[in-house]
Amino acid sequence: MSDQAKAAAINEDLDIKARQDHFEKWLEGDLRVRGHNPKRSHNLTKRLQGFKKFLLKRNSSAANKAKESIFQYSEPLEFEAINREINEDKAIMGSVEAKNSSSNFRAAVNDYGRFLEWTKQSANQSNGGEDSMEAQIDKYVEMLKRVHNIIFHGAPGTGKTYMARRIAERMTKLSGTKLNGSDQFAFVQFHPSYDYTDFVEGLRPVSSENSDNPGHKEMSFELYPGTFMEIANRARREWESCANTEQAPQKYVIVIDEINRGDISKIFGELFFSVDPDYRGESGSIDTQYRNLHGSEFKKRGGLDSNEKFYVPENLYIIGTMNDIDRSVDSFDFAMRRRFTFIEITAEKSEFMLCGDEKHSENAKTVMEAVNDKIASPNFLDENYQIGASYFLDVVDPKIGDSDEKEVYTHLWNDKIGPLIHEYLRGMDDSSKSFKAVKGAFDDAVAEIKKSNDGAESNSQSNSDSNSANIKNNQQNAPQSDDHSGND
Repeated sequence: MSDQAKAAAINEDLDIKARQDHFEKWLEGDLRVRGHNPKRSHNLTKRLQGFKKFLLKRNSSAANKAKESIFQYSEPLEFEAINREINEDKAIMGSVEAKNSSSNFRAAVNDYGRFLEWTKQSANQSNGGEDSMEAQIDKYVEMLKRVHNIIFHGAPGTGKTYMARRIAERMTKLSGTKLNGSDQFAFVQFHPSYDYTDFVEGLRPVSSENSDNPGHKEMSFELYPGTFMEIANRARREWESCANTEQAPQKYVIVIDEINRGDISKIFGELFFSVDPDYRGESGSIDTQYRNLHGSEFKKRGGLDSNEKFYVPENLYIIGTMNDIDRSVDSFDFAMRRRFTFIEITAEKSEFMLCGDEKHSENAKTVMEAVNDKIASPNFLDENYQIGASYFLDVVDPKIGDSDEKEVYTHLWNDKIGPLIHEYLRGMDDSSKSFKAVKGAFDDAVAEIKKSNDGAESNSQSNSDSNSANIKNNQQNAPQSDDHSGND
C-alpha cells in the first residue's frame, strides 16, 4: 500500500471514530427524552460495532453489500438502502422475534438512521446551507497546510479550542488520548506571567547532591528547552530523518490557547522571524538567546547542541485561539498579525456543538439566539460579546439529574449566562437596566419554548386517548381465544 493510500485509510478511521463518538452522545440525549436510561447509549453503540458480523451470523442477504462498520455510513440515502434491505430480510426479522439482543440491535440500527438524518438537517440549519462541520474542518486543515499558522478568534464559548484540537487530530492522524500523549502534539495556554523562558528556553532551578557535604542538597541552574523549542526540535529530527527519502515526514502541531493573553513580543522574541511561513527550514535558522549554553546535555533535554542553530521545520504547524473581548485582533503586534491567518468563529457558526435530540437542540438555539440578538442590538454591546454554544450545552444534555426543564433553564441563567452578562456590564451606565433587558429576552425565549412544549404534549395526549379508545373497541369486538400462557 502506498503512503498516500495509508494516509487515506488512517483519515477514514479517524472519521469513523469521530462519527461513532458523535452518535453515542446524540443517542444519550435521545434516550433521555424518550424516557429510557441514557447510560444504555454506550452499550448500544458498542453493539453496532459488530454490524456486518451480526448480518453474517444471521445469514442475511444484506451482509455482502454491507460495510464492515456501520459508522462508515455518513449519507442518509446510502444507509437507507441497506437498512431497507435488512428490514425486508426474513432471516433478520425472524431473529428479532426470537432474541431480545437482536431486537436491541435492530432498534440501534434504526436509531443510527435517525442520527444521520438529524446530522444532515442540523448541518443545513446551523450553516444556512453551507458545508457541514466536517467539511469546515477539512477546509481549515487544507488552509493550515498551506499557511502553517492560523488563529481562531471570536466570542467566548464558540468552540475555538475544540476546533483546534479536531484539526490537530486530522493533521497528526491521532485522536483522543493518543493525541495528548503524542510527541507530535503540544498544548500551551498563554497568560500574563508566561514568557520566553517558558516558551523557547530558559534556566531552571535544579537540586543535586553536595559533593563537599554528603547528605545535603545544593541548588544550581541549568538550561531547559521551552514547550515550543521541544516540539520544534522533535519535528526537526523527523524532517531531517526523512530528507533524501521517499518517506513523507509526520506532521507536528502546537495549539496555543488564549494566545492574546500573553505578551506576544516578550514570549516569541527572535522567533518572529523563524515562524514566518516564508522562512521555515534551515534558511530561517537563528541563534536563540541562550546559544552560548547549548551543548550535548541541553540536547538530551530536547534542546540543541553547541554547533546547531534553531529553526522551525516545515512539518510544524501552529494553531492559536483567542477571545476578541479580551484583546481584539487589531491590537495585535503587526509583525505577528502578518505571520498568522485569522479565522473568525462567530456564535452562529458554533451552533454545530448543540448536538443531541432535535427538540432540545432547537430549544438551545432558540434561547441562544434570543440572548445574542439582545447583546448585539443597537446601543447595547456588539457581536464580540455574543455567547457561543458551549454555554448552552446543558439544554441539549441536562446534567441536573431528573430535574424538569424549567430547572435546567434556571441553572443555566444563574450559573452561566447571568454571571457572564454581569461581568460584561460591570462599570457601564445603566448596567442594571441592560442586565434586566437580557434577562427579559432569556425569559421570553424560555416561555415560548414552554408554550410550544405544552401544545405538543396536549396534542400527544389527545392522540393517545384516541388510540386507547380504538384499542379498547377492537378488544371488545375481537373473538375470544384460549389462554396458553398459564401453567398446566
